Amino acid sequence: MTQYNKSSLTMLKRWPKTPLAQLLNIKYPIVLAPLTSAVTDEVMGTPELVATISNLGGLGTFGAGMLPPEKLRNYIKQIKSLTDKPFAVNLLVPRTETNFIPKNVLDQKIEVSTEKIISLKRKIGIDED
Repeated sequence: MTQYNKSSLTMLKRWPKTPLAQLLNIKYPIVLAPLTSAVTDEVMGTPELVATISNLGGLGTFGAGMLPPEKLRNYIKQIKSLTDKPFAVNLLVPRTETNFIPKNVLDQKIEVSTEKIISLKRKIGIDED
Protein backbone atom coordinates (compact mmCIF):
# COMPACT_ATOMS: atom_id res chain seq x y z
CA MET A 1 0.00 0.00 0.00
CA THR A 2 1.15 3.54 -0.69
CA GLN A 3 2.86 5.43 2.14
CA TYR A 4 1.16 8.68 3.15
CA ASN A 5 2.64 11.75 4.82
CA LYS A 6 1.81 11.76 8.58
CA SER A 7 0.81 15.44 8.59
CA SER A 8 -1.66 14.81 5.75
CA LEU A 9 -3.25 11.93 7.64
CA THR A 10 -3.41 14.03 10.83
CA MET A 11 -5.20 16.80 8.94
CA LEU A 12 -7.74 14.31 7.57
CA LYS A 13 -8.47 13.01 11.07
CA ARG A 14 -9.50 16.54 12.10
CA TRP A 15 -11.77 17.10 9.10
CA PRO A 16 -15.29 18.01 10.28
CA LYS A 17 -18.26 15.80 9.56
CA THR A 18 -20.39 17.11 6.72
CA PRO A 19 -23.97 16.29 5.68
CA LEU A 20 -22.68 15.03 2.31
CA ALA A 21 -20.17 12.67 3.92
CA GLN A 22 -22.82 11.37 6.30
CA LEU A 23 -25.32 10.87 3.47
CA LEU A 24 -22.79 8.94 1.36
CA ASN A 25 -21.46 7.03 4.39
CA ILE A 26 -17.89 8.24 3.83
CA LYS A 27 -15.38 9.77 6.28
CA TYR A 28 -14.32 12.76 4.22
CA PRO A 29 -16.18 14.90 1.67
CA ILE A 30 -13.69 13.97 -1.03
CA VAL A 31 -15.03 12.59 -4.31
CA LEU A 32 -12.80 11.18 -7.02
CA ALA A 33 -13.79 12.74 -10.34
CA PRO A 34 -14.81 10.01 -12.77
CA LEU A 35 -12.04 9.61 -15.32
CA THR A 36 -13.28 8.29 -18.66
CA SER A 37 -13.40 8.73 -22.37
CA ALA A 38 -16.68 9.85 -23.90
CA VAL A 39 -15.87 8.36 -27.30
CA THR A 40 -14.14 5.04 -26.63
CA ASP A 41 -14.30 2.27 -24.06
CA GLU A 42 -10.87 3.28 -22.75
CA VAL A 43 -10.68 3.32 -18.95
CA MET A 44 -8.57 6.06 -17.37
CA GLY A 45 -9.53 5.71 -13.70
CA THR A 46 -8.58 2.18 -12.67
CA PRO A 47 -10.46 -0.02 -10.19
CA GLU A 48 -7.38 0.23 -7.96
CA LEU A 49 -7.59 4.04 -7.89
CA VAL A 50 -11.34 3.97 -7.15
CA ALA A 51 -10.87 1.43 -4.34
CA THR A 52 -7.91 3.34 -2.84
CA ILE A 53 -9.93 6.56 -2.56
CA SER A 54 -12.85 4.66 -0.99
CA ASN A 55 -10.58 2.75 1.39
CA LEU A 56 -9.05 6.02 2.59
CA GLY A 57 -12.49 7.45 3.43
CA GLY A 58 -13.48 9.35 0.28
CA LEU A 59 -15.88 8.35 -2.46
CA GLY A 60 -14.07 6.59 -5.28
CA THR A 61 -15.90 7.08 -8.58
CA PHE A 62 -15.48 4.87 -11.61
CA GLY A 63 -16.05 6.59 -14.94
CA ALA A 64 -17.89 4.04 -17.07
CA GLY A 65 -18.04 6.23 -20.17
CA MET A 66 -18.95 4.15 -23.21
CA LEU A 67 -18.14 0.75 -21.68
CA PRO A 68 -20.28 -2.14 -22.84
CA PRO A 69 -22.29 -3.76 -20.00
CA GLU A 70 -20.11 -6.89 -19.69
CA LYS A 71 -16.89 -4.87 -19.31
CA LEU A 72 -18.60 -2.58 -16.79
CA ARG A 73 -19.74 -5.60 -14.74
CA ASN A 74 -16.15 -6.90 -14.68
CA TYR A 75 -14.77 -3.55 -13.51
CA ILE A 76 -17.39 -3.30 -10.77
CA LYS A 77 -16.50 -6.83 -9.60
CA GLN A 78 -12.82 -5.79 -9.48
CA ILE A 79 -13.64 -2.71 -7.41
CA LYS A 80 -15.79 -4.77 -5.01
CA SER A 81 -12.92 -7.23 -4.58
CA LEU A 82 -10.64 -4.35 -3.52
CA THR A 83 -12.97 -2.46 -1.14
CA ASP A 84 -16.02 -2.94 1.06
CA LYS A 85 -16.52 0.83 1.22
CA PRO A 86 -19.00 2.90 -0.82
CA PHE A 87 -18.04 3.85 -4.37
CA ALA A 88 -19.89 5.37 -7.31
CA VAL A 89 -20.18 4.53 -10.98
CA ASN A 90 -20.62 7.46 -13.35
CA LEU A 91 -22.56 6.45 -16.44
CA LEU A 92 -22.51 8.38 -19.67
CA VAL A 93 -26.05 8.38 -21.02
CA PRO A 94 -26.03 9.33 -24.69
CA ARG A 95 -28.67 11.77 -25.78
CA THR A 96 -31.55 10.09 -27.56
CA GLU A 97 -34.37 11.40 -29.64
CA THR A 98 -37.29 12.22 -27.36
CA ASN A 99 -39.80 12.02 -30.22
CA PHE A 100 -40.34 8.36 -29.36
CA ILE A 101 -41.24 9.09 -25.73
CA PRO A 102 -44.74 10.47 -25.16
CA LYS A 103 -44.47 14.04 -23.84
CA ASN A 104 -46.48 13.29 -20.68
CA VAL A 105 -44.11 10.41 -19.77
CA LEU A 106 -41.04 12.57 -20.41
CA ASP A 107 -42.50 15.45 -18.36
CA GLN A 108 -43.27 13.07 -15.48
CA LYS A 109 -39.73 11.66 -15.49
CA ILE A 110 -38.27 15.17 -15.45
CA GLU A 111 -40.56 16.15 -12.56
CA VAL A 112 -39.64 13.07 -10.50
CA SER A 113 -35.92 13.63 -11.15
CA THR A 114 -36.20 17.29 -10.15
CA GLU A 115 -38.02 16.37 -6.92
CA LYS A 116 -35.30 13.85 -6.04
CA ILE A 117 -32.55 16.39 -6.68
CA ILE A 118 -34.32 19.01 -4.53
CA SER A 119 -34.78 16.47 -1.73
CA LEU A 120 -31.10 15.50 -1.87
CA LYS A 121 -30.02 19.16 -1.83
CA ARG A 122 -32.13 19.74 1.30
CA LYS A 123 -30.58 16.72 3.03
CA ILE A 124 -27.06 18.00 2.50
CA GLY A 125 -27.92 21.64 3.23
CA ILE A 126 -27.69 23.21 -0.22
CA ASP A 127 -30.00 26.17 -0.86
CA GLU A 128 -32.45 25.80 -3.73
CA ASP A 129 -31.58 29.07 -5.49
